[in-house]
Amino acid sequence: MSKIIKAINVMVSNEELIANVQEGDHSNEIFFTYDDKHKWSLIRMGSDKFALHYYPGKEDINALAEIDDWEGFSNMISYTAEVFPTREAKQTLNELYTILSEKRYGMDDVLNEIISTDKDGIPF
Repeated sequence: MSKIIKAINVMVSNEELIANVQEGDHSNEIFFTYDDKHKWSLIRMGSDKFALHYYPGKEDINALAEIDDWEGFSNMISYTAEVFPTREAKQTLNELYTILSEKRYGMDDVLNEIISTDKDGIPF
């Protein structure tokens, strides 16, 4: 397994360290930070194709999410669909995309609020 897949698995396993989640200029791209220091974006390009970008520069994640013309911007490292050929890699990226989508819409808070209304302690 490549290092990038291992790193994505760590992000999925530690989703509480994912923050600043926001939609980019294109609705299928989600920007986020991991551990308050690593800036990323994940783009879904079909049901099982993804591109993951890492931004090592000093740009703020908010400014990155607002860029509408990426021509000439090269301060990033891109991992395209060709890097993720295995079923496991695609599943991991799909899981990360789901986590990001839920965080983008505040689903953690919504689900916690619903769960807190369980006064009977219904076991599942």
